[in-house]
Formats: sequence, structure tokens, C-alpha cells
Amino acid sequence: MSKSAVQKSEEPRTLKTGGGDGTFNGMEERVSALEKKLDKMDFKLDRLVSDVSKLDKDVSKIDQLVSDVSKLDKDVSKLGADVSKLDRDVSKLDKLVSDVAELKGRVSAMPTTFQLLGMVMAIMGATFAFIRFGLAGL
Repeated sequence: MSKSAVQKSEEPRTLKTGGGDGTFNGMEERVSALEKKLDKMDFKLDRLVSDVSKLDKDVSKIDQLVSDVSKLDKDVSKLGADVSKLDRDVSKLDKLVSDVAELKGRVSAMPTTFQLLGMVMAIMGATFAFIRFGLAGL
């Protein structure tokens, strides 16, 4: 209710003299309207306090999330260090693979048992022939 509405709704009354209890220009109606508006403001303030307390809880949840994220960040950095160690190990494994391949090549180049047996027999035959026929000519 606006001030002009209160003033128009009631004719101004004169102030009683002497013992008080008088009215002046619709004062009671205006105070009543102010009290109603204050009641509405109290309700709105209560809602605001409630909303702020909810926001405070949300902020504490956000703080918890921030600490969780910082822990995850530390874990990720540890994982990064582990990955770099794994990279070094993989390079060592690559060297091992090349060494094994080299050994396979060398082993495949070695003579077989039959080849060794044939060479021994050839040397023995040559030695026998040299001893039997070759010493007389020297």
C-alpha cells in the first residue's frame, strides 16, 4: 500500500491535545503497512540466510573437490615418472632384442655337427696321407 493511497483513503485527522493517544494523518495505517512490509522482508531475509548456508555447504564441497584434484595431480605426476622409467626399460628391451638377433645370426653361421665331423675326418685323412706318403718325399 503506497503512502498516497493511505493518505487518500482517510481524511487527515487532527491531533488530540492533552493526554496523547491521538492520530495524525493516517499514522496508524502507515505503521501497519510498514509492519506488513517488514514481515515480508523478514521472510525474504530468512530465505537469503538459508540460501547462503546452502552456498556455504557447496563451497565446502568445492574445497573438498579441489583437494581431491590436487591429490589426483600428484598421482598423475607419479604416473608420469613411472612412464618415463618404463620408456627407459623399453629401450633396454630393444637393445636386448637386437643382441638376441645378433646371437641368432652367429649361431646360424656356426657349422652343424655333420659339418664339424666332416672337417675332422678330412683333417685326419690329410694327416694320414701326409704321414704315409708325404714324409718320404721330404
